[in-house]
Order: sequence, then C-alpha cells, then structure tokens
Amino acid sequence: KFEALNAALFARCLEPVEAVLRDAKVSQSAVDEVVLVGGSTRIPQIHKMLREFFGISEAGGAVGAPRLCRSINPDEAVAQGAAVQAAILEGEGTGALSGTVLLDVAALSLGLETAGGVMTTLVPRQTTLPASQTQVFSTAADNQTQVRIQVYEGERAMTADNRLLGDFTLDGLPPMPRGQPRIEVTFQVQANGTLEVRAVEKSTGREREVRIDDKRGHADGRLTEAEVERLVQEADKHREEDGRRRARAEARNALENDVYAAKQALDVGGGSGGGGGIHGVVQSLAGLDMEKQPHAKPGILRGVTVPPPPSKPPGAGKRGGNSGTSALPLIVLDAPNIAMRHGRKEKFSCRGIEIAAHFFSVAGHRVLGFVPDYLLDFDAVANKKRMAR
Repeated sequence: KFEALNAALFARCLEPVEAVLRDAKVSQSAVDEVVLVGGSTRIPQIHKMLREFFGISEAGGAVGAPRLCRSINPDEAVAQGAAVQAAILEGEGTGALSGTVLLDVAALSLGLETAGGVMTTLVPRQTTLPASQTQVFSTAADNQTQVRIQVYEGERAMTADNRLLGDFTLDGLPPMPRGQPRIEVTFQVQANGTLEVRAVEKSTGREREVRIDDKRGHADGRLTEAEVERLVQEADKHREEDGRRRARAEARNALENDVYAAKQALDVGGGSGGGGGIHGVVQSLAGLDMEKQPHAKPGILRGVTVPPPPSKPPGAGKRGGNSGTSALPLIVLDAPNIAMRHGRKEKFSCRGIEIAAHFFSVAGHRVLGFVPDYLLDFDAVANKKRMAR
C-alpha cells in the first residue's frame, strides 16, 4: 500500500540519477558503486529501483557490475557533508578539514550576448566550481568606442530566452576597424556562487567589471532545483528550434563579415569607381553591415562579436576570374535587399544583382545569388535569362 501511494514520488527519485549520468556523459555500465545518502534511501523500494536501473541483481551482480554501497550511515553523511561545506565557505578549512575539498557545480550555463542576440557560453552548466574562463571578443562596427557587456544565465541558444543577470559598458576604446580591438572577457565563479565578470581592452588596458552575488537577482536566494530542472527541460524541448534560430543569426554574422571584407577589398583594389550602378550596389551592401538595434541608446553600440578567423589581406586573391580557390570571401547577394535598396519595389529587375555578381567575380570572389520566384515573376523571361548568364 505504501509503495502504491508513493509511486509518483518514487519515480521522481530516478530523475536526478539520470540527470547526473547525462550531464557527466557516463553510461550506467561505467558506474562502479552507488552510494546511498539520506534517510529515505533505507526504503526497500528505492533499493529495488536502483538495482533495476543499474542492472544489479539481488546477489550483487557479476564481477565488475555496479553495486549498492550501504556501509555509510546515510544520516551522518548528510550532516557531516553540510558541516564541512559550511566550514569551507566560511574559510575555516583548517585542522582536520585541511585538504578536504567539496565540489559544487554551476546549475546553469553563464555567458554573454554577442552579435545577433546569440548566447555565447563561457561557463557551461555542471562546470565544477570555483571556475574561471576567458575568451577574446571584438567590436561589431567600425570606430566603435564602447561596448555593452550583457551577462546571461540559461540553457537556450538565444539570450532573449535566458535571464539577464547584469550588464556594464566598457568605454574609451580606440577607434579601429571592426574586428580589430581585442576585448578579453573573464568569467570567474567563486565556490559560493558569486560571479565576477571583467572586460579588458588589450591595447589600452582599460577595464570594467561587475560582481553578481549567488542570489542571481532572487530575493530568496538561488534558483530551486525544480526551477533549474524546468529551465533545462525547456531548453531540451526547444533545442531544434533554438538551433535553427542560432544558425540564422550566425549565418547573418558570417555574411556581414564577408560583406565587410569585400568592401575592404574594393577599397584596396580601387573598385569604388566604375559607374553609378556599381557604386549603388556597394552602398546597398554597406546597409547590411550591422543589424540595427532600435532599443539601443544613441551613441552606445551594444554589440560585441567573436572575431572572425584570420585571413589573407584584402586583395590577396587572384584577380580576373571566378576561381574556386579564391582567397577572398564568398559573396552572397540577396536580390530582394538589393532591389529594395534601389527603390525598385514596384517592378523588380535583376540588373542590380547582375552588376554586383559580375563585379565581385572579376575581383576574384566566388559569388552566389538568391532571387525568389515571386520576384522573377514580374519579368520572368528577361530575368531568368539574365540570371542564367
């Protein structure tokens, strides 16, 4: 009767066991011993469920199979562990406690927002504390003199779905082309859960930091285990959708980097001349440089970005042909954007994208163009002939 009444509660007991194995990326067969801690582990049904879960027979199983450890007093273990952890956190880890280490882990991932609203994680979930991670970022626009560092907690791919813990602005950056400044961001999590985030611009040494206590903005302290588990389950539920959203944002960031590199190549190669049509296309591409953020305050450029991988200097590619081995970036031309930039909403023509494709091809780039069918329908025959060329 007791087991029937508490069947739902017993089922929940296996959830943390499964979560621990999943987070540690350890299979059931890789476990040598299961230590039972806490008074409720004396319940026979708990023993039965654990034996079934780990494949342990009543006799203890074959050689090398997991076994249940019942030699430790489950009540004393809880009390001693809590006392030792309290002493260590209060700095009393001396005498008998010298050399004793109790490890806590990050309940949720910690990171910051980069271009496109992407959650860039520095301290992944289940990282052993204390922990310190450093990563180098850069600016998302030319002559950017300040960046806003926004610190988030959560498991979702986009920061809009995670929780903002705090933010600060690093100003006084030297005006440079986008991607050149080196901004070193360090996340340091103490054993008690306190988070310190520091950003340093390497060429000037200017730095700012923010300190976030372990309450993470909660009046009652940290998130409860139930709240953490709910957030993790939501992330699992939306994993595919979040992956698509992140891929779109990263693709746009990559396109912006390629557009920027192409414009640099045009400047080096003197490609800004050659007629109003080409100049208009270049101006159209310039409009794609950085996603506008209407909620940003005037004069504050909020975005930081992960620097693109190093490449050859602009213009280093072989000119005069659309070679598949070109050192210059792939150029992706989006026909609707170019058309609208030229004000050709009423009747679309492929002329703009044709000029752009030819120009970048001659400059040594590989070119890929996209023209939706609904635009080709305006002048299907002429436009398809142009795109075929």
